[in-house]
Amino acid sequence: MWKNRLAYGLVLLTAAVLLFLYSKPFLLTVLIVLLLLMVINGVLVLHDAHSIRVSMRVRPGGQQGKDVNLNIIVNSDKKLLAAQEIFLELETQSTLLGTKKERRFLLPLTSGQSNYTIKVPAEQCGELRFSCKRICVRDVLNLFNVQTAPFAPVRTVIYPRRMKVQLLLSQASAGTPQPEGKMQNRKGNDPSEMFDLREYVPGDDVRSIHWKLSGKTDTLILRQASDPSLYNIALLMDFGIEKNGEPTPLEELNAAAAVAAAVGTQLVQQHITFSAAVPTRNGLEIYEVRTQKDFQQMLMHWMCFPLQQTEGAGMRYFLTQQMDRQYARLVLLTAGPYTASLKPLEGRIGTTVISAVSGGKLQHIAVGGGYEVVELPAERIEDEVYRILC
Repeated sequence: MWKNRLAYGLVLLTAAVLLFLYSKPFLLTVLIVLLLLMVINGVLVLHDAHSIRVSMRVRPGGQQGKDVNLNIIVNSDKKLLAAQEIFLELETQSTLLGTKKERRFLLPLTSGQSNYTIKVPAEQCGELRFSCKRICVRDVLNLFNVQTAPFAPVRTVIYPRRMKVQLLLSQASAGTPQPEGKMQNRKGNDPSEMFDLREYVPGDDVRSIHWKLSGKTDTLILRQASDPSLYNIALLMDFGIEKNGEPTPLEELNAAAAVAAAVGTQLVQQHITFSAAVPTRNGLEIYEVRTQKDFQQMLMHWMCFPLQQTEGAGMRYFLTQQMDRQYARLVLLTAGPYTASLKPLEGRIGTTVISAVSGGKLQHIAVGGGYEVVELPAERIEDEVYRILC
């Protein structure tokens, strides 16, 4: 726009100089017309800007690696007199990674309603917030930039890309070994354990009715036995924005999220109940996952949490809250080669670390002490199927 203003200013200056040198009447007319044209154009574009309303819509979900379609809607109550195009400055902010990026667009204007579709690449997974930094209406001469009211921010969730993973769980005994070789007695390990009572509903097994308690309460009370699969597996997302003091590559963060989604999907498909642990500023947020619906809700919530600053905070929470006493097996998801020590978990809980590593390949690394590390390539390989044993 500054070029148009400079050119128009030079034309005005030239007309003024020629008028001063030659004092011709037509040069005065030209100068007056140019000045009037500029003023009228400015007044008209200001009038148009007050009648323009801009809004934006976006689909509620997308996938990392694909485009997000932003639908820009421009309405004008009156016929546009001087406005020619609209300048839009957008800020895209990732809640998960905390990154920001600004984009600028120039859209043509017409009277009435106009719809535009802008494609924005989804370079990272997580919740994306699109906010309007500035909207300006430009006139036909590109001399004036009149700001109009910005629209309200819109959000969408970008889910991790799909990875082909086959998960095989080992048949080793779950639980924390004790010195005498017995399994730690935690809720869910004893099938005969009763841990809940509820009212009887038609269709329940009458053999589970607690007759003694029912006689005291005049209500049929059902004994609900323990579920051995409950509290058996914990899925812990323990990667951060930084790793060993350096920024974690975006490719590895996206791949780690994709691996976590793939592993969770496999557990659901195999009808294995598990808990997903998401690190937050206030500790671990725990989601119990039994069905595909539970998993999708967990995934949506996770994508809306800010990622922890450094790798390993999730493990510290896990140990501080003594969560190794509640689970028999831990699946730890990380970005990049895992370098932290797992010594505190040795002999307490079976642990599998699954890392997304740039330039790597699928490999199982036996560490010993009841845990192992599985490395997967962070690069996008569409047709590869990764078999993970944990």
